[in-house]
Amino acid sequence: MPTQALSTQAKPIFDLIRWFPTLTNKITCTRLFDDISENTLRNLLSHSRIAATKKGNVIVQQGDTVDFLYFIIEGHIRILRANPEGGEITNNLLQDGETFM
Repeated sequence: MPTQALSTQAKPIFDLIRWFPTLTNKITCTRLFDDISENTLRNLLSHSRIAATKKGNVIVQQGDTVDFLYFIIEGHIRILRANPEGGEITNNLLQDGETFM
């Protein structure tokens, strides 16, 4: 199953919200958004996008400039860091409901 995260790419979230009926529950259950008002949540979602990615795809690379916050709806993201030998080390594993930039 592909990992899905909010981003600034893909279709507007309101075009897809009917396919993700639990999205607002997942967002408001996180510490970052647990006391968000319904109006603020609607405003946030109106400026958001849903994007899906497949296992192994790079979402953001170390050193990239990122102008938005990703919210993981479903799946998990491995945060990798390059090691001195040229390989990769898993720095963190983020799952449903977590955010990253």
